[in-house]
Amino acid sequence: MGIEYPHDPDETYELTTDNVKKILAIYMRFRCDIPVIIMGETGCGKTRLIKYMCALHHFPGDPVDNMIIMKVHGGTTRHDIIQKVKKAEDIARKNTETFLRKKREENEDGEDDESKVYENHMFTVLFFDEANTTEAIGVIKEIMCDKSLGGKPIQLHERLKIVAACNPYRKHKEELVKKLEQAGLGYHVDADKTTDRLGRVPMRQLVYRVQPLPQSMLPLVWDFGQLNTRVEEMYIRQMVLRYINEERLPCETDLDDVLSKLLGACQNFMRLQQDECSFVSLRDVERVLEVMNWFYEQTKEGGLLFDEKIAFDEDIDNINITKALILALGVCYQACLKKRQDFRDMIVDFFEEPFMLLDVNQLESELIRCQEKFLDSDCVTLADNIAKNQALKENVFMMIVCIELRIPLFLVGKPGSSKSLAKTIVADAMQGDTARTSLFKKYKQVQMVSFQCSPLSTPDGILGTFRQCAEFQKAKDLEKFVSVVVLDEIGLAEDSPKMPLKTLHPLLEDGCQGDEDPEDYMKVVNSNSRKK
Repeated sequence: MGIEYPHDPDETYELTTDNVKKILAIYMRFRCDIPVIIMGETGCGKTRLIKYMCALHHFPGDPVDNMIIMKVHGGTTRHDIIQKVKKAEDIARKNTETFLRKKREENEDGEDDESKVYENHMFTVLFFDEANTTEAIGVIKEIMCDKSLGGKPIQLHERLKIVAACNPYRKHKEELVKKLEQAGLGYHVDADKTTDRLGRVPMRQLVYRVQPLPQSMLPLVWDFGQLNTRVEEMYIRQMVLRYINEERLPCETDLDDVLSKLLGACQNFMRLQQDECSFVSLRDVERVLEVMNWFYEQTKEGGLLFDEKIAFDEDIDNINITKALILALGVCYQACLKKRQDFRDMIVDFFEEPFMLLDVNQLESELIRCQEKFLDSDCVTLADNIAKNQALKENVFMMIVCIELRIPLFLVGKPGSSKSLAKTIVADAMQGDTARTSLFKKYKQVQMVSFQCSPLSTPDGILGTFRQCAEFQKAKDLEKFVSVVVLDEIGLAEDSPKMPLKTLHPLLEDGCQGDEDPEDYMKVVNSNSRKK
């Protein structure tokens, strides 16, 4: 690969033998000018592998912008793609000039070396993420495969290479389709009558809503595969150690071992589910660690979980770590499950010394105690006709935690299941320094912006709401203020032919549409479920 300065650009990346083979295979395709089209499940490591490969060519301590990411979605147009390619060409040209200048500066003789030819092994990569979600996929095919645009030949910069990542074409199982239809998530139009299809299959019955690939791209598609259990365990341990080394989690004996095993077991349990909960990736592990860190901070004096009774216990740190872990697992895994007792029965055996449970019911009692704390009469004032039922407690709890940490949240339930009421309570309570109670004075001030979804929704409408939230946050202290996008009845937008919800993927994952600076807003999605 012509790497002149061997170094590890990302110590948290597990460079397995399989990953090395993939990097070399992609690089050889670059050298032979063969289009690279990768197909794989979301979260299987496609983007990160390309990032790592590009970073290998950086000068140590002097990173180069040699990877441009375009987050493709249903609203991506032909013009958007062409503009991104032109931008990538400009960057490739600039990177080439920078490389040659640095090589001349390294000339030991110090002589004018204009006549010497330096071989540039560094490519600039334009990465189309989820390329097959747009109707303009034909433009990507034309540029990558035909080397033309609008029927006219084009000559891209020789050091610019294009990679397209695609979602696989996979249909939900019949059983899962029925469950989704009963939930009412986007099934505003009967499946037999919808015109939104891939061949004869309604788009809604696909795991990923995607457009058909042009025939000339099919022979070039390369199956990226999935993370196997052993490699995933290695990544999980790396992530846990990173949080400990960065002092975001305490450096306690055996914490890395217990936590790694427990998270690995949770990932495997979720994959065995027969519904949408089976789709998990390393993003879920990162989320657990982030939430656990937040709850651990809340166990300190003055925090939500501070307990004076155990404040002087010799095992106070281990008790608080266990408590934070229970709550993090409850937020990130248990909350989305229907049969939660099965999950609790599975994980109870993974709490080992010195992080043992105080009793067999702690997995449930700890969550209930924390949920009740947020709706305590000392924290919020509720009208006499409002019942503090379990649905309201859980909705308020999940919204507050996710808003504080800017984690996307989907609230799914039938009409009357306290979704809108929870939103009103949270918006009224979370007023930052002007909040009525001391507990909520420690949390962020919330500004909510709603968008009513419908079968006529467009990507631009959703993007406009996110931009509006970004404007609210300008010149604000993001440690004390957060804008919240509330998408009401999001299921109705599933039947829009513009596929507006594909816009959400980069916004939810990165907080931005591509390689621009991310915005730290938070997202709450509200959807009614209804019986057919």
